[in-house]
Amino acid sequence: MSLFNCIKSTLIVCAFSLCLSFGAIANTHNLVPQDLEYWTIARCAGMVSKDAGQTALQDDWYLTASALLERQSYEIEVYEAINEYLVDYLAKSNLMSHQGTKIRSLACIKVLAEPTFRKLLLP
Repeated sequence: MSLFNCIKSTLIVCAFSLCLSFGAIANTHNLVPQDLEYWTIARCAGMVSKDAGQTALQDDWYLTASALLERQSYEIEVYEAINEYLVDYLAKSNLMSHQGTKIRSLACIKVLAEPTFRKLLLP
């Protein structure tokens, strides 16, 4: 019976530790409002649309970015830094489909996971 209690106690401690670690990860992500990530995607998609010659789509993405911007309170320097990063990131991105076609839109999603980019988002 004591082996059972030892295993039970170990499992409880492990489960508690896992809950705490997931909470810490969630709190780290919550430091960045989702609207700032959405703004980044909208801004990036607008850039991709512009490069593709899709003016109406570009305008829609930029209007979306503007609407998201109005709901936020970051300093203008944060948005400028993100914008500069996006310009460089898209220029350097070489994501390709299995058919050999460049995939620029996917870069707008993948950029959110870049560690150097994530640093720009933290207050």
